[in-house]
Amino acid sequence: MNRLSKVFVGITVSTAAVVAGTLAGYAIAGAVPPPEPELKVLSEAELSVSPVDRFPVNAAGQTLGLVDQGLLTDHTARAELILVTTDDGQDGYAYYDELLPGLNVSGEGNAGPASRGEPYEVAVYEIDGTTVIGYQTVNRPAK
Repeated sequence: MNRLSKVFVGITVSTAAVVAGTLAGYAIAGAVPPPEPELKVLSEAELSVSPVDRFPVNAAGQTLGLVDQGLLTDHTARAELILVTTDDGQDGYAYYDELLPGLNVSGEGNAGPASRGEPYEVAVYEIDGTTVIGYQTVNRPAK
């Protein structure tokens, strides 16, 4: 074998070894399941929504918040637009009155779908409160 043939054979063997090692690494990585995420049990305090000094507002002057979030000065105050997720996974905002129709702050309300325990759809908007990006189906348990 001449010198050029020996170099070519050496490069071919080296390349084959690298490819085989890479493939073996992928096979091993695919065979080993990823570790399970550690689940943390939240305390009741961690589950509650902290009150704020004031709600942020959008360009139209509508207040933005979370469903159970009140104000430090008035825990019964509610934002007009509530952060929700559409049925297809997009984050947006729903009007509090549409999300919980017929309910006042005390939780008592009219005999609408929310109080009867029937599922109903709520429009989900962009932060502007007018552009519909999807819908959220609400399954409210009967009282």
